[in-house]
Amino acid sequence: IQISNNISICQEKSDLPKKTVEIFDGGDLTQYPSFIRNFERQISAKYSAADSLYYLEQYTSGTPRELVRSCAGPDSNVAYQTALQLLHEEYGNEYKIVATYVERLDRWPSVKSEDAAALRDLSVFTLTCKNYMKQISTFNQLNNPSQIMSIVHKLPFELRKQWRNYAFDLVESNRAVGFEQLVEFLRRQAKLLNQPVFGQIMESKNMAPVPATRKVLTTKIEDCSDRETAEGKVRCQYCEKLNHNISSCNQFEKLIYPERLEFVKSLGLCFSCMSSGHISKQCKNKLNCKVCDGRHPTVLHNKERNLNPPDVPARRVAMSASAIRDRDEEMLSLRTATPAG
Repeated sequence: IQISNNISICQEKSDLPKKTVEIFDGGDLTQYPSFIRNFERQISAKYSAADSLYYLEQYTSGTPRELVRSCAGPDSNVAYQTALQLLHEEYGNEYKIVATYVERLDRWPSVKSEDAAALRDLSVFTLTCKNYMKQISTFNQLNNPSQIMSIVHKLPFELRKQWRNYAFDLVESNRAVGFEQLVEFLRRQAKLLNQPVFGQIMESKNMAPVPATRKVLTTKIEDCSDRETAEGKVRCQYCEKLNHNISSCNQFEKLIYPERLEFVKSLGLCFSCMSSGHISKQCKNKLNCKVCDGRHPTVLHNKERNLNPPDVPARRVAMSASAIRDRDEEMLSLRTATPAG
């Protein structure tokens, strides 16, 4: 019976994927801890020091392999231990690994609104960072509030608002707000967007168009950027309240200028008319600001620095489009009327 059990176990193991050790080239320091851990389990725990040194050279490349080769000597035990020490000093330093994680987070691209895959990737990487930080003895600099906010600023505007509310609730209940809390927040948001049935709320391009009920006629082009309810009432895209649009929303107007721009950008609206489906350069219905007469909606006027959106030249702030056209035509006529010589 014992022999048959052993045979059965061997057969089950033979059906499993083979345990392999990936080659370490030193390009990514974050891979070193898992590399050396797998090597010690699969190689050094089963073979002699001489064999382990040989395999260590085979499973490294580039500079790591050169370090291993430099330890060759008559005493295999000393050579193998020296090779491990050199690798650990060069690639296993906790401060260097943490700095690599922080650098990758700093270079991480911003996540667009409703981008489930990108949010999941960020969530997985921050989870990897958190798990590594639990294993080290050095100070976890990811708990620094400025570092946490640098990650938060890579999120879409609506998720930033949710994080602000989540952090506020933690503070109000006398709980810590650290990197671990941010990781859990990202995990929940990623799971929410990636749920198989109810996660996708964006309209599919293949969906049949919904018959229009009743259109709301307005005198402002800005209104076309706002949603219309089944009863024909306009719903603001910022505060979600009825009977007004985003261009006349008092709450939206209270945001600082960069936040207003970021919110409009996150919805994919035009900066010139607050409509969807095109960008500012393609806009044929650009609005004039009531404050500076610039070619942008009044709600996007920069009160903080008295600047215009990026697509509005500064020299045209105080002049209307018609005034500029008249000036250019007058200058052209004077130039052509001037006799030569």
